[in-house]
Amino acid sequence: MESIKVTARKWGNSLGFILPKKIIDERSIRDGMEILIKVEPVNKMTVGDLMALARKRPLPSKLNVKKILETVDKEFWPEDE
Repeated sequence: MESIKVTARKWGNSLGFILPKKIIDERSIRDGMEILIKVEPVNKMTVGDLMALARKRPLPSKLNVKKILETVDKEFWPEDE
């Protein structure tokens, strides 16, 4: 399955997405046609991201999992929206 990144745009009281013409033509998408959209956040954290973060920050002498997870959250999502 091909993935593309699109930006949500205000459309009245809703949000809409514009699909590139290439995708529309390849999938033969027409006006009024129902399509399935899989929604995933773009800023997913990977194991590689966690390993890089662990290399930057030494573990405290007293291991506190809750504080470690809070630090990870602040590093990757500084402004919780």
